[in-house]
Amino acid sequence: MLYSTSLCLSLGLTAAGVYGAPQVPNTNTPPEEAPPRQSAPWQLPPQRSYGEPGVNATYDYVIIGVPLATWKINVIGGGTAGLTVATRLAENATLRIAVIEAGGFYEIDNGNLSTVPAYWLAGTETPSNATILPTDWGYVTTPQEWAEDVGDDSYTFEAMLPFFDKSPYNAPSPSNASAADNLQDPEAFDPNGGPLRVSQGNYLDPFGPVAIEGFTALGQEAIPGLQSGELIGQGYVEFTIDPATGKRSSSESSFLQNAVTKQNGLKLYNNTMAERILFDYNATGSTATGVLISSEGSEPYVLTATREVILSAGAFRSPQLLMVSGVGPRAAVQDNDIPLINNLAGVGDNLEDHPFFATSFAVKVPTIATEDALAQYLESRNGPLSISSPGPIGWEKLPQPYRDELPIEYQVVLDNSFPADWPEVEWLPVSMNVGPQALPYQPAAMATALVAPLSRGNVTIASASMSDNPIINPAWLTNSVDQQLAIQTFKRHREFWRASTAANITLGEELLPGAAVQTDEQILAFIMASLSPIWHAAGTCKMGKPTDQYAVVDSRFKVMGIKKLRVVDASVMPRLVPGHPQATIYALAEKLADLLVNGTVDENAGGRGLGFEVVPAASGNGTTSVGSE
Repeated sequence: MLYSTSLCLSLGLTAAGVYGAPQVPNTNTPPEEAPPRQSAPWQLPPQRSYGEPGVNATYDYVIIGVPLATWKINVIGGGTAGLTVATRLAENATLRIAVIEAGGFYEIDNGNLSTVPAYWLAGTETPSNATILPTDWGYVTTPQEWAEDVGDDSYTFEAMLPFFDKSPYNAPSPSNASAADNLQDPEAFDPNGGPLRVSQGNYLDPFGPVAIEGFTALGQEAIPGLQSGELIGQGYVEFTIDPATGKRSSSESSFLQNAVTKQNGLKLYNNTMAERILFDYNATGSTATGVLISSEGSEPYVLTATREVILSAGAFRSPQLLMVSGVGPRAAVQDNDIPLINNLAGVGDNLEDHPFFATSFAVKVPTIATEDALAQYLESRNGPLSISSPGPIGWEKLPQPYRDELPIEYQVVLDNSFPADWPEVEWLPVSMNVGPQALPYQPAAMATALVAPLSRGNVTIASASMSDNPIINPAWLTNSVDQQLAIQTFKRHREFWRASTAANITLGEELLPGAAVQTDEQILAFIMASLSPIWHAAGTCKMGKPTDQYAVVDSRFKVMGIKKLRVVDASVMPRLVPGHPQATIYALAEKLADLLVNGTVDENAGGRGLGFEVVPAASGNGTTSVGSE
């Protein structure tokens, strides 16, 4: 998920002097093994790339990305999926495409906090009522179970692999940025992929090899990277970092920047809120016709879509926009005096995330807190600030003897709920403190995410206005199986820190939570107090079979019972993939773009057919634009 802030960007604005944080001068020393494809300097899209605020307009496709108004870091241009789809569609210069997004450009609005890889956690020091979603840098795979969940074999790993391959270009990193034990599958990336850049970064974090040795001591076997469909084991990730610049690579800096350099029909509507989707209703059902939007300083106006409306606003805002437009659970829609278009019970349901917690020690190795980290980055685009984590990640089923500490019925639930190759726990070494308080030391942390959670939350609406944030109930660890799994995983944390290599770099006693935390009750209390999202929220517009009463979209991303409306983002995942979902979201976007460009698209199809309620708009005639009521 890739973000920008919601501060102002108007037509013709220049980049000079408006960066939110002191910018790193563009004088980096190139890596010793420079990528064959050079990275162009970032620049604002030309003025011809923007739509005219306040003026009704018609496009073939209207793509919606709607970030939360209170987020510090927001989705730009539809986010990961939306910009990917828009860029691929724009390769056909005859198509007219509008991208609606409520923010500006993160390079301007948020400066270094969004471009320097190690600043990914910078947004977490904000009031507890603000929702922060920093970028996920991981790149991994999708499970076979998806195909079974949606009844479509095009979602098996083998069938999805071409779409995983299409977006990323694996840019070579300097040889000194890779550990000797960094095993990578040379066939994992397509040399013709792009424009997104992935790499191992420009720096080998000294905590990385320590973590690898610790994982080995825990019994985790090395696997050749995390891009080839296997997760259980330990290995080094690839980051969405461009080694030529030492900065993050995002859908905006890669896909959008690539698209706006060409003459095409793509238009951007920045700082623009999608208020609701507009529909026409007649005897054959409801059809999405466009979007009512409002830009800064303008009255609401309409973008009409002659082909389709594509919603890509994420796991929180996509279900919200559907509900305020009249598509969702009857009670949520009608309780807010919104005309009901389609009673879809699953909209906003099935919210899933990978909650995580961490333990930490003061350490003897350099971390992000190292005094010369900034100077190192300014001088050569490497050092601790040039990567977002030490690199190694471990995945495992909770092993013995900890598994035997779970009640036998909990073990059975876990075994029956997930396949044998689906990990339950992810291990994430971090060269900084990720606990609930600042520490007067140079700390490192071991974070753990539960990647087979059984707890489910939900999203609903507070009002009929998109200006009001949705009501989000994450429901982390509300399932007792998740609680017990977290407790036993915490105990395994201490086994990691006792491993010889890790023990040799620690200074003093455990900083967080401290040696006084010993009983299961104390451990659970610490976990619940420090629990955090890992920003993988998904599932709130889940994809499913036509017989699934809680499915929101079908396997072609079509909203059930609605014509010419699709959703593509993390919200459509029927179950959250156990690895980091960023690559899966890119792959879903590539799949949809391929379907629209090369597939047979039935313009009149509306997903689910008979047996599900499609509610006529309250109107005296047979056809009405619900959005105007």
